[in-house]
Amino acid sequence: MDPNLIAMTYDKTAGQTPSSEEAEKKRNKSSGKETTSDTSNTSQPQESTITTNYALISNGQCLSCLDNKAEDRALPCWECDRLFHAVCFKDDGTEKEGKDIICPSSFFNTFIKASNKDGVFAKRHGNFTFVCDVCKVNKGKKKAADKSDKFTLLDHKIDEVNNSLLLELKELKSMISQNNSSDTHQTPSISESNTEYNPWNDKQRTENLKKVVSVQKDSKGKLISSKTLEKICVENGLSVSKTFHMQKSDTTGMILNSQHDVDVLTKQLKNEQHSVVKVSTRVPTVHIVGLSQEYDAEELKSMLQKQNPGISKLFESSSTSIDDKLIEILAVKPLKNNNDIYKAIVKVSNVIRSIIAQQGDKVFMGYQSMCKVYDSVFVLRCFKCQKYGHHSRDCEHDQVCGFCSGDHATKSCVNKTNELNFKCCNCVKAGSSNTNHHTGDPRCSVFVDHQNKIKRTIPFYQSK
Repeated sequence: MDPNLIAMTYDKTAGQTPSSEEAEKKRNKSSGKETTSDTSNTSQPQESTITTNYALISNGQCLSCLDNKAEDRALPCWECDRLFHAVCFKDDGTEKEGKDIICPSSFFNTFIKASNKDGVFAKRHGNFTFVCDVCKVNKGKKKAADKSDKFTLLDHKIDEVNNSLLLELKELKSMISQNNSSDTHQTPSISESNTEYNPWNDKQRTENLKKVVSVQKDSKGKLISSKTLEKICVENGLSVSKTFHMQKSDTTGMILNSQHDVDVLTKQLKNEQHSVVKVSTRVPTVHIVGLSQEYDAEELKSMLQKQNPGISKLFESSSTSIDDKLIEILAVKPLKNNNDIYKAIVKVSNVIRSIIAQQGDKVFMGYQSMCKVYDSVFVLRCFKCQKYGHHSRDCEHDQVCGFCSGDHATKSCVNKTNELNFKCCNCVKAGSSNTNHHTGDPRCSVFVDHQNKIKRTIPFYQSK
């Protein structure tokens, strides 16, 4: 085999963490002792796509010149401990020259002294070492990969933040763009696109007819017995989906399939000294974004009712119940990123929310562009233990930081400005693979699960 060809190959394991024997060689090298090539490192190198101009020392011989004296003039790589010739000799004893020679003998002697901190180099700081090209390339690739991973993570987080914070701004820019377009460009009106829409054909009124009621205690404070309740339901042919105990009110809850069943049950239970109270159906809360000014509650209700055809039709019908006409303005406030534009937080009935959905989740408000409508599902979270379902003033659990999951107050966390140290305690407890976010992150999987549980109790989301 051509020795020059062998000299151009390199072991694929170069650049890996040295073994204990290789570490011992480094210690001997730093103390000035001679190092000999280990049999595990002097075996014939495996062929690889990585090549180098420097020849390896194998069995004490330079693979380029097969000189027995080559090991005396070899440089050990600081990373992989393999030997490479620094100075080689011709047959007449003179030094070889050329691109494959690392250094002349005069420089080599100085290099060894500096590397071992001998003589005048003993008091100098630092270490003069040799690292082969392949190890330098591998180390450079690793550093580049680490930096690339960090930049990729940072870019990903920046994109997520931009998507969440600028969502409303994009919609507003779109509205502004529509206003600045040509007067000949007209957007189809909602009244034209929904001429056949009838709110009474909505899924809320045809598929979600179940009614929730609470059977109160009698005058003596006793709950109705299961036998009595079963007898009334069977004898009167009532369709019951579920019966359960309502803990907060300490009453008996029932889910019936129609209003007729509710009326019959109410009449029969009067004879048993028990009253029936209808449990109000949970309704959606929405954000209406894009208001040009801070309207008061009555102005907003009037615009929603009069300017949107589906909602107008609902209010004009004499058979519409009071519950289905619900429009409650909770708050009006400016946007965080633009104080000139306002949003309204509004609680509406399930039927009205369905009408807004038919309009593309947009509503006519005032004289400007249509306003975008977003769903808002509030989930109660304790700021002390970070768990859901109770307030911090009622918390009996240990304190947990919302940023790093430490046992300190969230407001005093030193990691609150370093996203790389964020750790969501709720996701850790749930066994989620993604825990690198604070507990209040709206993209938190545990938070989203709690939102979905609430949505399942609201008829509008059940029918989607």
